[in-house]
Amino acid sequence: MPLNSPGQHVPIAQRGWYCVYLFHARGAGVFLALIHGSTTFEGGEFRPRPPEELQRLVAWGREVLAGAVAQNPGLAQPVDVRGRELASAYERSIPISRWYPAGALPSDATLFADLLEFATYLRQLHDAERLGQMPMTAPPEIVEVERVAAGPSVPGQGFGLTAAEKRAVELRAMTLARAHLEELGWYVRNTSTNHPYDFECLREDVKMIVEVKGTTSRGESVVLTRNEVAAHRKHHPHNALIVVHSIVLRAGGGVPSAEGGFLVMQSPWTIEDGALRPIAYEYNVTAA
Repeated sequence: MPLNSPGQHVPIAQRGWYCVYLFHARGAGVFLALIHGSTTFEGGEFRPRPPEELQRLVAWGREVLAGAVAQNPGLAQPVDVRGRELASAYERSIPISRWYPAGALPSDATLFADLLEFATYLRQLHDAERLGQMPMTAPPEIVEVERVAAGPSVPGQGFGLTAAEKRAVELRAMTLARAHLEELGWYVRNTSTNHPYDFECLREDVKMIVEVKGTTSRGESVVLTRNEVAAHRKHHPHNALIVVHSIVLRAGGGVPSAEGGFLVMQSPWTIEDGALRPIAYEYNVTAA
């Protein structure tokens, strides 16, 4: 019995994280579980997701909720509902759960308190997923571009950062990138407001342009504009890409701030066609 209906984070039960009550097949009790969609609907029937995919998701979920598991190791107990194939897929999709034996069910007040507790765990996973930290999840910057390109009515596109969060992440990345470049002996000039690159750097008689990308995700992919690609191909090999990934967002006083982050720099930066994926197209109607 799922405890959150289709909506912002989980449009259907086969996708994303949600809370659920899983009843033991023989009536021995019930599990309150935090679970990821464990099946796909193919050919008119539900099919379990690959075990290795579920293993990665569950390991990540427990990593995010490590503090809760450390305080209560019982949350990570194995789940066994004694069901068939689909039940086994459910069991493999659960990072944390709480068991209620049929003969010792707690009071309604305790059940409600436990449900609220699991809702906070669910929020932690949704927040981390929104920041692009979940395996097989696109960074929020790419999610936003894909959502715009796909249209507002397309479901399942995910949710990116707010404007204030994006500004905080960008500022953090630019600050770390400038400090790193100056440590390398470059004189750094911010050109982000009037050029298709963020910094113009000088060292002795060499000029280099730099693109800076900040992200709360693992930084495996970034968004590039057409002008950015053209500029860096023109200036190669006197160019660089700096990605500051895994930036942490804080919301002190309601105003987001950013801290941390890991800096990776490529210089010279060669933009390979095979590494580019078009998200939207311009179509010339008059040429059709």
